[in-house]
Amino acid sequence: MDDAQAVYLLLCLCSLGVQAAAGECMRALEGGSFAIRLNSTRQQGDVLTWKLNLSIPVYQRRKEHVTGDGSVNDDGDLLLGNLTSSMSGTYRAEHHGRDGRLIKAITKELCVVAKVPVPTLSVACSSSGAGTLHCVPGGTKGFSSITWFHNNVEMKEKVNPLHLTELRENGRYRCRLTNDLLMEDKRDSDDVTMSCSASSVSPWLRAVLTHVISVSPVC
Repeated sequence: MDDAQAVYLLLCLCSLGVQAAAGECMRALEGGSFAIRLNSTRQQGDVLTWKLNLSIPVYQRRKEHVTGDGSVNDDGDLLLGNLTSSMSGTYRAEHHGRDGRLIKAITKELCVVAKVPVPTLSVACSSSGAGTLHCVPGGTKGFSSITWFHNNVEMKEKVNPLHLTELRENGRYRCRLTNDLLMEDKRDSDDVTMSCSASSVSPWLRAVLTHVISVSPVC
């Protein structure tokens, strides 16, 4: 490979790297707020435009006259609040001076991620005394990572439902769902106390037996 080919290859790789960086999606949580940074200081008589998906006007400032529903600070950053899925897309900002000269332009991709729901933990005891825990909703796309806790200690198991042996089933349990797309978004279920035994019967059957015993005549 000669020097010219080496330089050409290096330029191609750099170009691919820039394209990959530009295409990265910035993730933000539904219902929250997010700032898309432009970092271009406001100037007298300048022109600033923000567009969504390259066509939908979000904000425009033309020589102190402002239109659009967007909010922008003095650095030209677009401030988004009460995020919804419809606000996902490609944002383009262009900042021009009063003479029409382009000062700065950026293109950023925003992905608004749905919140993880608060899970419900259900418990079932088999006739043999084995316990089963089911974290609902579980395995839902986008937030399927599950963590189990036994007496406030994290367990190594990551499956759902969770089948327990007799030696480990008693005590307090809870499950946690973690957003695979935004790891800081987590929700825990309420604690559930489980005490299974080989003689476990359903609450309905236990109530029936208690009632029968209470009304039966004493021999």
